[in-house]
Amino acid sequence: MFQMRANIVAMGVIGAALLLPELAQAEQTGHASWYALHSRTASGEMMNPSAMTAAHRSLPFGTKVLVENLSNGKAVVVRINDRGPFIKGRIIDVSKAAASVLGMLGSGTARVKVSASGGSSLKVAAKEESPVKVATATTKMESASGDKSAKAESTLVVRSAKMDGAPASKPIRVAAKSSKPAKV
Repeated sequence: MFQMRANIVAMGVIGAALLLPELAQAEQTGHASWYALHSRTASGEMMNPSAMTAAHRSLPFGTKVLVENLSNGKAVVVRINDRGPFIKGRIIDVSKAAASVLGMLGSGTARVKVSASGGSSLKVAAKEESPVKVATATTKMESASGDKSAKAESTLVVRSAKMDGAPASKPIRVAAKSSKPAKV
């Protein structure tokens, strides 16, 4: 039997055992960059370059982390509200305001340490701050070899609570399921 999984954002479910390498550590060290878009973030809220926010690949939206610039010792607490960075070697993208506090506006990047705000581990912070619900749908499909017992599984992530300015009435659709079987 063939099974295709598209678990896009399965992290962050309250009470789930999260074994993601990034979340299992109490802190991360790597490079940060900054960005200032004027569009919606992955969490659904409008990007505000003046807010102390950041993008992280896997921490749940709403998680607060301490970002410390290792070259000058400046630090700021930011709230995760977006996904990224998507450049190899970078661990977090911060807003323009956070970059200013960190003293990295001119250089664009800095070597940083990211740790959970309040001294707890990132894993604990992720569990406590989770604003999402995950639903998994399974669809029967026919594989290229003609196997009609094949399945495709997709994960939908929806907002379960109002998140600092993001409308709570509309779900965030991360992965769509098809109404007709797909050939693989």
